[in-house]
Amino acid sequence: MATRVLVAYDFSDCADRALEWAVELAHARGDRLTLLTVVPAIAHIPVATLPIVMGVEPATDERLSAEAQLRLLADTRCPEASVEAVVGASEADTIVERADALDADLIVVGTHGRGALGRVVLGSVATKVVQHAHCPVVVVRRKTEHR
Repeated sequence: MATRVLVAYDFSDCADRALEWAVELAHARGDRLTLLTVVPAIAHIPVATLPIVMGVEPATDERLSAEAQLRLLADTRCPEASVEAVVGASEADTIVERADALDADLIVVGTHGRGALGRVVLGSVATKVVQHAHCPVVVVRRKTEHR
């Protein structure tokens, strides 16, 4: 039985590794993939104008651009996958919400491999997804060289 796998993708090297892993899994088991990228809820705007436009969602163009980039990626790596670019205030919350809405059986995310201090100071999207997801989560580490 094919399962639905949600792959969180942020266009980083770590996300590439997670996608590579998910594509291999999907081909081996016949899983259905959905690639998801989260567009920040507040557009990237000059700091000087921030007080004026706080809370303004990014232009539709930004979401459509991200979705188009994701579709190009999917066309080369996994053409059968569906793609989504979703506006969200929190990457982790948005990933978990979309997984629930899609009735995903598995979430695949990459990790940026920060050390303990980085996780404490910056938090970790992967950690938050693991803590809040209602389905299993696979966290794929970036490739590292053997020491």
